[in-house]
Amino acid sequence: EAVTTLAKYIVVVYARIHAAAKYKSDLIHGPMHLYDEIDFIRSNFQGEYQALLLKSVQMNGFYAHPHSVLIAMLGDPEKSVRMLGARTVLAIQDRDDEFRQLGQQPPIYQEFIVPHINVKATHYSKLFNVKHDGVGHYYYTPAPFYKDDIRRRRVRLTVPPLLKNFSRAEIIECIKKPLYTDYLCHSQPCERGVRTTTEATSQKMKYHLQLGQALMAEVCKSDMPSASRKRLFQD
Repeated sequence: EAVTTLAKYIVVVYARIHAAAKYKSDLIHGPMHLYDEIDFIRSNFQGEYQALLLKSVQMNGFYAHPHSVLIAMLGDPEKSVRMLGARTVLAIQDRDDEFRQLGQQPPIYQEFIVPHINVKATHYSKLFNVKHDGVGHYYYTPAPFYKDDIRRRRVRLTVPPLLKNFSRAEIIECIKKPLYTDYLCHSQPCERGVRTTTEATSQKMKYHLQLGQALMAEVCKSDMPSASRKRLFQD
């Protein structure tokens, strides 16, 4: 039964998402593909297998991050979705402007924290839940595997780094003309980095040490290539 289920997953989920990523390859399509994957799982699997697959999606749900979703919304073919995305980005920008007026530096970058994915979402724009504190701050709930870290019980929503130099006029322009980034949502280097990232994050150490280990592994691969071929020993 397990082998049959695996074969079914490859055919009805993995192959379809892989083909879709080739056909719609821009960065804005990443959250859309993730939502489609969740939808295919909900439609074709039940019980413990569905729960297991959705857990895997949560562990690797990087495209559910608010930064990715907001960028996707600005590039959505539906104008109403682009308008909602633009309003959210502009609201965050306005709050940052208030920080500057008070002489404070608004947060520009933040640690990449996977959100708690709403697996019952009916649209990719609802993959994460946003909360407003009534003062102007927007927050999202991090994934369950951050539950032991008090600092990560809620994460402040910031402007996506890709949009940090966009003016208000440029954000509003995305409502009229969908955003196109010309960055791939999935590529071969992404696949190659999966093993290195997995090995680093499996270590019982803090985030910055995991990141350092992953970066060091990549440096070693480029500076010290494999000596499995004879020509590498030649002068």
